[in-house]
Amino acid sequence: ARADELRDRLRRAVGESAAEHRLRTGHLRRHLLRLDPTDSLALRQADLRRLLDRSARSQRSRLEAARSDLGLQRGLLRALQPTAVLGRGYAVLADAETGLPVPEVGTTSPGRLLRAELADGTIAARVETTEAKAPLGATSSAAATAASA
Repeated sequence: ARADELRDRLRRAVGESAAEHRLRTGHLRRHLLRLDPTDSLALRQADLRRLLDRSARSQRSRLEAARSDLGLQRGLLRALQPTAVLGRGYAVLADAETGLPVPEVGTTSPGRLLRAELADGTIAARVETTEAKAPLGATSSAAATAASA
C-alpha cells in the first residue's frame, strides 16, 4: 500500500512537473516568436519598397517637369535668336563707315551710307531723310515740345 501511494505521488509529481515544463516551453516559444526578426524584417522591407517606389515616382515627376521647362526655354531662345527675328522681317542697321549700330534716327543723318543685315543677306542703303517719332511712352504734349525744340 505504501508503495502504491508513493507510486501515485511520483506519477502526480512527474505529471505536474511535465505540465509545468509544457507551460514554460509554450511561454518561451511565444517569447522567441516575438523576438523573431522575420515578421519585423518583412514589414520593414515592405516599407522600404514603398519608399523607394515613391522616391522613383517623385524623381520621374521632377525630371519630366525639368524637361518641359527646358523645352519651353529652348523655344523662347529659338524665337529670340537674331536670325529668327530677321526672318520675321526685321533688319539690323549699322553705319557702313563705322560699323556702329543705328538704334535711333538721331544716330544717323541724310547722306550717310548704312548697311542693313537681313535674314538672307545685306543691303547697302543711303539715308535720304530722317524723321523722329515721339519717344515711346511720351504724351502728345511732350511730343509737341520735343518737336519744337
